[in-house]
Amino acid sequence: MEGGLINQVTDPRETDPTTEPLQEMTMNTFVSILYRDLTCAAAAALISVIAAMSFVQSTAVARGVAASTTVSQPSHQA
Repeated sequence: MEGGLINQVTDPRETDPTTEPLQEMTMNTFVSILYRDLTCAAAAALISVIAAMSFVQSTAVARGVAASTTVSQPSHQA
């Protein structure tokens, strides 16, 4: 009786770690790195937006108040 019950139960792909799990590990690694990079990029963008808005708010002038931008230079009379 060739093929028997043992050969029917065990699939060679399940016992050989070099067939499909390598592709699955590679894909998991790629996705993991991609998610990590996207998370870092989103955090960097959020930090940049917060810093920019902080700068804009700190340099803003209240409504109804004119900003003083005139600079007086000494007059040179000869």
